[in-house]
Amino acid sequence: MDILIGVLIGGLIASIAPLTTIIADHLRWRRETKLMHLKTERDKLEQRFRETLEQLSKSMARNSYPAEMTSDIMIMLPKEISDPYLAFLEEKDKSTPQCRQAYLIIATAMKEYLGRFEQQIEALIAD
Repeated sequence: MDILIGVLIGGLIASIAPLTTIIADHLRWRRETKLMHLKTERDKLEQRFRETLEQLSKSMARNSYPAEMTSDIMIMLPKEISDPYLAFLEEKDKSTPQCRQAYLIIATAMKEYLGRFEQQIEALIAD
């Protein structure tokens, strides 16, 4: 009986190291996967923001806001960006200073949104 208890205790002690390694590897994998996902999402959003700002600039210059661009902004971009755009569309005065102000507000909202991704990425890296 003593031998059986000794074997069981020895087996438990021997299994601690592999279990610890498995758990540590899993946690590292989860963190790396989340980091990769955040970086990919940030890159996609950055590209989409760049394209949207380019389209918006051209639209403001022509004072023509295509439905396709507007629907893309409303559906594909976060609310923090679509709300200022919709507020701008509702304004009657779309003079050059108003366009510049709206463009600046939208661009700033985009940068702030990307900044939150950067903060999450930095927090994961710092862990």
